[in-house]
Order: sequence, then structure tokens, then C-alpha cells
Amino acid sequence: MCICLASTMLLAGCDGTQTRKLLLSEVGKNRVELHLDEPTTRSITLGPGYRLSVRTSTGTANTLDLGTFGGSMQGGSYFIVWEEGGYAGPPVAASFSGGQQGSVPGIKVADGFMSGFDAAPSEARLLGQRNVVSRLIVVIPFFRTDAIDDVVRFGTPEADRPQSGGTFSASGSLGNPSGSVHLQRAWTAAGAPQDTDDEADWNLYGQSWGVRTP
Repeated sequence: MCICLASTMLLAGCDGTQTRKLLLSEVGKNRVELHLDEPTTRSITLGPGYRLSVRTSTGTANTLDLGTFGGSMQGGSYFIVWEEGGYAGPPVAASFSGGQQGSVPGIKVADGFMSGFDAAPSEARLLGQRNVVSRLIVVIPFFRTDAIDDVVRFGTPEADRPQSGGTFSASGSLGNPSGSVHLQRAWTAAGAPQDTDDEADWNLYGQSWGVRTP
């Protein structure tokens, strides 16, 4: 819902809510890749209000404020939230050096943030919303609420997968990632990430950090 505020005695207008296509695109045992499936002319600010939530059936339940990055993503680009072995500090903006075509912008989190992704029924979810200025008419700003919500669940038994919300049609066929095999979102023949909110959108493959998956 767009919340419009008065500023210096000027009224503000509302342009409603828009769902942004910030998607989960790859999941490893200790890292998660995001992809903005929008034209390169568009961008999204990873500010407070957007978050990554990770949960497992064995007790892991952590949430990351994507505003930690302090920047934006361009349409068509990638972003990686990654654990560093032995790191025990707070989340910090830091590039991931293991991308297939060089470093990828991201956030470094503490070792164990995604503990259980490789062995237990689990869930990774992007969610949240932010009010942004969508346009100006003379001196009156109009605000739009940008919302994100994408989730993937994996591991067996399916009944033990965490269920924090979002839309995901499960079949129980998606296993856990390992050191060399990752969950990857499939791409359509038209060259876009497959996004039907179904377990069939995902497969287990090798790794392709920072580039489109097979």
C-alpha cells in the first residue's frame, strides 16, 4: 500500500503498488544469487525494507536487510549474498570474487548464516516493499510502492520444508545443493528466467555465479 506524506505543505500523490522482478536465481550450500529480470534501463535500490530470509528444518532462521549493500542493481544484473569461512562479523557490502566472469556485487554474511542448506529441508525467500518517487507533476511528488516476493523451497521430506509465505507450488523433487551441485533457475527459450512459482522452475546443476543458468 502506498503511504503518501505531506512535505513542506505540498501534497503527495500515490501511484499504487508495483511488483518488481527481483528473483532468486541460484542457491548453493553457502550462497544465494539474485537477478533483476527487468530491462537494463531500469534499476532497483537495495534499501531497507527489502530482505533475504533463510530457514531450515534444523533450526536456521536468519534474515538479511538488503539495505546493507547501500546501492542499486541494474536490470539484467546479478547480486550474491555469500558466506565467508571463519567470518563472524555483521553483514557487509563486499563483492563475491568467484563469479564466472569476474567479481559480482554482493553482501558478505557470517559463516553459518545458511547452515543446513546442504542437508535439511530449507527455504530461501526475498520479500519486502519500499516507497519510491515514481514521477513529479509540477512540484507534487507521486510515490509508488515497489514490492518483491520470491521463494524457493527444497530438500526432503517436502512436509518438513519451512513455510514462511509466498507462492511456491511444490512437488518434492528438488534436492539440496552440495559443494559442486547447485539449485539453478531454468531459463526459457526466449532468454528469460523461468518464473511460474513452481518447483519445476528449478534444477540441480553445476555453478554459474554471476551469469544466466543453463
